[in-house]
Amino acid sequence: MPSPVVPSFDRLRLATMEDLPRIATVAAAGFFHSPTFQYQRRRYAEYPDDTLLSYSTQYAASILDPQCIVLVAEDRLVDTEGGQVYDALRRAAAYIPGAGPLGVQVVVGVASVRKAAARPITLAKCMSVGLAQPGLLDSVPGVSLVSC
Repeated sequence: MPSPVVPSFDRLRLATMEDLPRIATVAAAGFFHSPTFQYQRRRYAEYPDDTLLSYSTQYAASILDPQCIVLVAEDRLVDTEGGQVYDALRRAAAYIPGAGPLGVQVVVGVASVRKAAARPITLAKCMSVGLAQPGLLDSVPGVSLVSC
């Protein structure tokens, strides 16, 4: 069986602290259309800079957290980008529209993932799949048998 074709990840990379102003802008613009945005940030129109600071703070904590992975997607800057954000965001002092000449690579997306904590495998679960043999899982990191 041939190996599956793996897509190129040349526009996807780990986020850095230098990305935070742009990440905050992308998050605010993107999450604005979420059904929960207006409930979470009820005064976003009055205080758009607070919205940007909030996203920046949240993503900074995630970037620094060894249990999190924050990825950014990059694409070419287009001249219509500013038309895709809500009005209050355009008025924010901290709003960072794509800077530079058209066609330059800018952050256009962000994703944050928290690594799952290791859970002990129960003896009953191991028995149900035939793994409860003495010494079979001793060498597997993060696996410990816990009796029911």
